Amino acid sequence: MNTYENKVKIVYLVTKGDMGGAQKYVNQLALGFNKDIFECLVVSGNLGGSLRVDKKLKWLTNDYRPWLFFYNDFLAIIELWWFFKKERPNVVHLNSSKAGVIGAVAAKLAGVKKVVFTAHGWVFSDTKLAYLKRLFFIYLHRVAGIFQNVIINVSEYDRKLALKNNIAKNKKLLTIWNGIDVDDFLNKFLAKDEAKKNILKKINKDFLENKPWIGSIGRLVKEKNYALLIESAVKVDAYFFIIGEGLEYDLLSKLIKENKLENKFFIVKPEGEDAKFLRALDVFVLTSRKEGLPYTLIEAMAASVPVVVSEVGGMPEIVENNRGYIFKNGDLESLVHNIERATERDNDLVIRAFDFCKSNLDIKNVVKKVEEIYLS
Repeated sequence: MNTYENKVKIVYLVTKGDMGGAQKYVNQLALGFNKDIFECLVVSGNLGGSLRVDKKLKWLTNDYRPWLFFYNDFLAIIELWWFFKKERPNVVHLNSSKAGVIGAVAAKLAGVKKVVFTAHGWVFSDTKLAYLKRLFFIYLHRVAGIFQNVIINVSEYDRKLALKNNIAKNKKLLTIWNGIDVDDFLNKFLAKDEAKKNILKKINKDFLENKPWIGSIGRLVKEKNYALLIESAVKVDAYFFIIGEGLEYDLLSKLIKENKLENKFFIVKPEGEDAKFLRALDVFVLTSRKEGLPYTLIEAMAASVPVVVSEVGGMPEIVENNRGYIFKNGDLESLVHNIERATERDNDLVIRAFDFCKSNLDIKNVVKKVEEIYLS
């Protein structure tokens, strides 16, 4: 594998093709490697977003069907086994929990020599999971860990959580923070006034009073806990924005109406490259109850926007040492207090956050470290 007479074939497997953190990670790697050395294929259970998918699988889904004896998962293993036998990759790189378990079994049955799994936040880290369901997910990842040669964690928190729950031995577990192309993003960010004008147009407003803009970018799903952000809007004199769409849209819209926040809390339909609007915000907030290391946090730091994050996953280790504000997970008063602190802009904090992002969270670092894993 260290001689390049033949290209190193990498198959990336991700459960869903719609663009989230795992999909963005796969896109970065599949497009970031030297094409003279690596041949990259992306395989997913569905098509979607801007993720380039080379092969769509019929049976790989996030559906949870224990009452049908997980028949779709067994069929997905067979389908993947056949695909791996045909393609004969040197490396299979698994992303997302379902793909990580099913793909690991199928890859080893097909004789793949190196199986890499990236944990984009362990599914069992969600504090709202029922006890037995959490144990079930831990057990599945322990089994999958037997078949995985390397497990990449996107935060040190996740690596320690894997050790604590005996997912794998220490020698298999690595931490590689997510990254972005900082220089590229600096060219994409709109100036503050221009970004504000774009958002006002999206919400059909010509003008808003001179108050702080608080916001977030993300999928409207339970894990993001945006209901807490809506509660905070009752107590903070500011405008609030979420750029996103998803299953929780109707519920969140209902909460906005129930709290009479229609004129200060806005859900903005995303257009795909929404990080360019970040400088419209005075404070960027992530209220998540489960996270790995979200790209939107890194993008906000690169945009020099003060960040407020919940004390979950890898977010605190990026924001600590006065690079942002951390609130207690699920605690409304703690969230409100830290949003109000962040509105009193601390330029030194913003500079520290940007410098850390530039030095430690650049995509070039990620590509280099993952390439070393592939070629070792």
